[in-house]
Amino acid sequence: MLLLGLVHAATIMLQIMSEEELKPAVAERWKKLSHIPAVRRGLEALKSLKSDFKYHSCDHTLDVVHEALLFSLQDRLDDRKIELLIIAAVYHDSGFLIDSNDNEQIGAALAARAMVDSYTVEEIEEVRVAILDTVIVREGNSTKQKPVSQLGRYLCDADTSNLGRADFLDKAELVRLEKNILAPKFCKMLPDFLAVHEWHTPAAKLFRTAGKLLNIARL
Repeated sequence: MLLLGLVHAATIMLQIMSEEELKPAVAERWKKLSHIPAVRRGLEALKSLKSDFKYHSCDHTLDVVHEALLFSLQDRLDDRKIELLIIAAVYHDSGFLIDSNDNEQIGAALAARAMVDSYTVEEIEEVRVAILDTVIVREGNSTKQKPVSQLGRYLCDADTSNLGRADFLDKAELVRLEKNILAPKFCKMLPDFLAVHEWHTPAAKLFRTAGKLLNIARL
């Protein structure tokens, strides 16, 4: 039993790769997925976003796509799940093209429309639920995402990944400018947001926990 336990532990260690080691796999997978019609059309549409969206831009969507690939490859989701996750990532903020106040609902509908000819009803529903999982909900005095689906957990972690990265403050400033919030007020809001935020996937916990703790200390 002890030998089996050691073998199992060694297997887990072998499965854990660094972010740097995963970069080639992320790039290779994106090279393939970027040619999917639903993905290609979604990204093309995002190019017409107004410049008022300093944070919720096409660049943000591409960042979320990258992080979603990173986390899902690390956790070894199957190929079809990863494809659906990337479609959800591409459309998760596409609602800003029409109405930023109803972003997630509109984004889910746009994704469903883009998928209707090539995906099953069940797959379209998976993507729809994942996008709706990114809605920020109020819980007491705090706000947070509370995903209920597997793809939603990966999408939410990718969407908030910068909370655990070195570029966190740069991204936060873009949010402040987009929402036109005065700096002193915004600086008071940030620690509370980070304090209640949670990672939902093993890969995000592995790659982003230490960085988020550093960002909390920086604040």
